Amino acid sequence: MDREILLEKVREACEEFERQNGRKPSKREKNKINGFPARMTSLAFDKKVNKFYTATSGRAPSRESFNSLLKERMPNPSLESGRDPESCAEVQAANKALNNRPDAQISDLIIATILTGDGAPQIRCENCKVTLRDALVITDEMAEQEVKNVQIQ
Repeated sequence: MDREILLEKVREACEEFERQNGRKPSKREKNKINGFPARMTSLAFDKKVNKFYTATSGRAPSRESFNSLLKERMPNPSLESGRDPESCAEVQAANKALNNRPDAQISDLIIATILTGDGAPQIRCENCKVTLRDALVITDEMAEQEVKNVQIQ
């Protein structure tokens, strides 16, 4: 799966949030990361069945509602102050993908995460790095490269 196609799909999911809700995420729905509104949107692509699953960060379902592969990996307590692993868009999108297919594995997933507001690729938080360690997360590398480019200029 081409990186640009995945990014386009996750950006479409951001637009879909606005269409379905008739608005951008409210202040209450946004987290603050580095001083910027940071409601995240993630896309998990199951490469075995060629299917996309999207989710946004924010409201966290109970840990018990997650696929067992994710539950056993989620840090407890959280590695991020004030952020439960269940609230992350990456984990919620991966959960949808894993629950759709009984034999699905985390390694079957390709994940992309962006800021809902501007579509910028984002690096996973420490919770997601642990929980989704076997998935290919294309936006980690892209976001790191953007940071390097800003620092060089």
